[in-house]
Amino acid sequence: GIGCYSQLLTLVHHASQKFLTLHGRAPPIATGIKMANPKLKPIVFSGDGDCYGIGGNHLIHICRRNLDCVILVFNNSIYGMTGGQGAPTTLFGAASTTTPYKMFENRIDGIKLAIDAGASYVARTTVAHPRTLMKYFRKALKHKGTSVIEIITPCVTYFGRKNLDSLGTEYLGIKGQKMDNTGIMIDWIKKITVRINQAKFMTEKELFNKYIIGEFKFDPDKPEYSEEYEKIKKIAMGRSDE
Repeated sequence: GIGCYSQLLTLVHHASQKFLTLHGRAPPIATGIKMANPKLKPIVFSGDGDCYGIGGNHLIHICRRNLDCVILVFNNSIYGMTGGQGAPTTLFGAASTTTPYKMFENRIDGIKLAIDAGASYVARTTVAHPRTLMKYFRKALKHKGTSVIEIITPCVTYFGRKNLDSLGTEYLGIKGQKMDNTGIMIDWIKKITVRINQAKFMTEKELFNKYIIGEFKFDPDKPEYSEEYEKIKKIAMGRSDE
């Protein structure tokens, strides 16, 4: 996809095959790659605006099909590359280029979207939990089906400098400070994340503007799209085994 995270392509091993797609269009490109060569496993790098905003429709359908791929969504709660505009994931009350007073819209929950659309492995973690991220990524690589892992990341330039680290804990009445460096933002991310087992015992007010982290769905038995397509090809050629 298109975004700050797309620079990861420069860090990926030179022997891998890499594509820089149009904004929001990474899922259909991944679908084409997988269908052309089912032996490959596409790994999609996408931002929150790229995946849930302009590419939201494509995310729905790749999850619906349960195509064997890994989708890593880097959620920094802002459109970081294009000037800091408010995104579908921007926290309520946050300031951005397009919401200078505050964000008044409800944010989208990409985890719920992926689950409802049909992804067979769905998880969320943060850059403050690197070991957990590695664990989820390894699991996604071995899983046969659509894996969606959302990673909460900092954007000091366009989000941190415009907002206080009390965002997400307003109900406590604590005065915050500007998040003008990465360290403060990482601490803030830790502060507003809640583990899935803990969230079950919290009120809606306590969970407001928080990120629930953990594994939300794992269905290893769900039929995978490219394998089901091969069965249809056999039927069409009169060579069905069923």
